[in-house]
Amino acid sequence: MIKRKLPKVNRVLAARILEDEGAENETKGADGDDIKKKSKKKKSLSSDVFKDERFAAMFENKDLEVDGQSLEYMSLHPMSSKKQP
Repeated sequence: MIKRKLPKVNRVLAARILEDEGAENETKGADGDDIKKKSKKKKSLSSDVFKDERFAAMFENKDLEVDGQSLEYMSLHPMSSKKQP
């Protein structure tokens, strides 16, 4: 796996995207075929998000940083707020 420098804003989100992409790459066989079929429901983001101009500001602008401790975030993502220490 290639080490990549994480952006200063939304580091946790960027790390999760790269981790999911790495796990997805590991499920591919030696000949490039998928070992297990990907669920249509579970589509993960790829590292292309960092290059896409539509999403670039999300990783550069401090005002767009995701606050995992905010009340609004916890009400929308109750399970993810329990995972974090």
